[in-house]
Amino acid sequence: MAIPAQNPTNIPAVQEKSFFDLWLYNINIHAPAVNSGRIYIEALPYNPDIQEIGPSSGLEVISTDSLFQAAYDVPEVGIAYQAIINAIVPLREWIAMQNAPKAPLVIEEIPEF
Repeated sequence: MAIPAQNPTNIPAVQEKSFFDLWLYNINIHAPAVNSGRIYIEALPYNPDIQEIGPSSGLEVISTDSLFQAAYDVPEVGIAYQAIINAIVPLREWIAMQNAPKAPLVIEEIPEF
């Protein structure tokens, strides 16, 4: 049975949008042993022209429990995995620089003439 609202709610129409690309929303790599690993990727619709990430209803999941076999069989996956490994030390150093104490600003007095 419907209950009449004291203040009716109106929702304006939303213009249709198109999203032809994907935005990497979440990437998880779990490699508990040298011969077993999993990669799990979540991607959302993305429109780079308007720099808008689409709704979660368009979530696309890309996942395999055979990470190392994929890295061996698919050259781009192997290159991407190696790129992540190569980025770890520079990323760690960049984070340390961001968190390093900042030197205090020293203002020198201008001598009077």
